[in-house]
Amino acid sequence: MMTNEATLLQAGALTKSFSGHAVLHVVDLRVDEGEFLSVMGPSGSGKSTLLYTISRMDSMTSGAGYRAHPRDPWSACPARAKATVIG
Repeated sequence: MMTNEATLLQAGALTKSFSGHAVLHVVDLRVDEGEFLSVMGPSGSGKSTLLYTISRMDSMTSGAGYRAHPRDPWSACPARAKATVIG
């Protein structure tokens, strides 16, 4: 997983499953400073699951890693600090 100073958020091979059903399957995501990101899709496609997982409100089932910029607003929240972070 390559990052640079402008990378604000990056997740590699993010997978989330519920009862053996993969809702997110090997998602790679990188958001750099100044970028605008929209998550769109039909109902039930995993949009909320993706956002909950990358915000650390829910843990990933597996993944190569998760990295946030040092200015990560979630890092100051003790409840989110307990979330699983791989990498």
